[in-house]
This record gives sequence, structure tokens and C-alpha cells, in this order.
Amino acid sequence: MSGEGFDRVGAVNFKGVFLGMKNVLKVMEEQGWGTINNTASTLGLKPEHSVAA
Repeated sequence: MSGEGFDRVGAVNFKGVFLGMKNVLKVMEEQGWGTINNTASTLGLKPEHSVAA
């Protein structure tokens, strides 16, 4: 995998979660409540060679 490809995957996987939470917090503050539930892949516990990123 190229460095550019890794950066693209990171932008989606990490920055996407950050931006989603950042924006939903505004709505939660306005309405006075809310929850955030982030999920992750099971590949974090059991990696596979074909999905290195």
C-alpha cells in the first residue's frame, strides 16, 4: 500500500469519526441530550493479511 493510500484510509477511518462527533455534539448541546456510539471492525482484534491498512 502506498503512503497516499494509507493517508486516504486514515482520513476516512479516523478523521471521519472525529468530524462526525464534532458536528453531532453541536446538535446534542442544542437539544440538551444525546449519545454517541462509535463502532469498530473486528479486524482490530483479529487482523487479516489482505487488509493491511
